[in-house]
Amino acid sequence: MTTTARVKARIDVVRIVWETDEAPDLSWIGEFKNSITAAEESHAIHHRARGGDTREFEWFVSGNAYEDVSPRTRKKYIEQDYRRLLAYGETWHSVGCYAEARVSYPTQPAGTWRTETLRSGGLWGIESDSEKTYRAEVARDELADLKDHLDQFNVDTSNFDALAETAEEVAR
Repeated sequence: MTTTARVKARIDVVRIVWETDEAPDLSWIGEFKNSITAAEESHAIHHRARGGDTREFEWFVSGNAYEDVSPRTRKKYIEQDYRRLLAYGETWHSVGCYAEARVSYPTQPAGTWRTETLRSGGLWGIESDSEKTYRAEVARDELADLKDHLDQFNVDTSNFDALAETAEEVAR
């Protein structure tokens, strides 16, 4: 019986993917509700009284009670949260980021290759208008996670750093 040495999969392409987050958790900003509790009163805005559509919820409750600031500052922060959530889908949205690598390995008959795409775990709920420095940090973290993932699958990562340095950013 003859055995042949198994060839490690190689990395052909590395990409950074930015994708719309279709169902983000925005509760950290706040939420719209039909009624509020006594505990929520201090950090709520009567949405309908401000001209909110009558088919919408009556109240906005900030995701933070801002108990550690003055009443004037609390009011300002709650107003910012309210306006931010109202602007969702108009001026900003949520996105996710992950890194992916297309890897290939030889198959039979000789000379043919099979390709697979492996990806990092991803980070979701990123504000689309986040600063470029933050987006770059997220992309770096996802590339590091992808490299670890490729190592787990015994992929030859000797060219990973060069490919990551010139990775195309893709919006999906």
